[in-house]
Amino acid sequence: MISSYIAEYFSHDDATYLIRNDDGTVIHANDNWHEFESGHELLIKERVSCYSRNSVLLFNQTNSASGHPLNYRNFSDEKKFQFYVQK
Repeated sequence: MISSYIAEYFSHDDATYLIRNDDGTVIHANDNWHEFESGHELLIKERVSCYSRNSVLLFNQTNSASGHPLNYRNFSDEKKFQFYVQK
């Protein structure tokens, strides 16, 4: 089973995916570098709670993606520049 979680207030271009089967689960955060929304975090925790700790893998990125924010069409050029400077 695959479910996705997107922080619409932040970007419509990124999602975190939860990929589950009987043996385990993968949390794939793509290039998301911002914190999970609290509702998403609670759902993910609930959905992985049935697995042993060794059956849950987290794929994440340790810093922001090189394409953020410059390749995000939903941000104005001014907002992209602000994000880029902060990054």
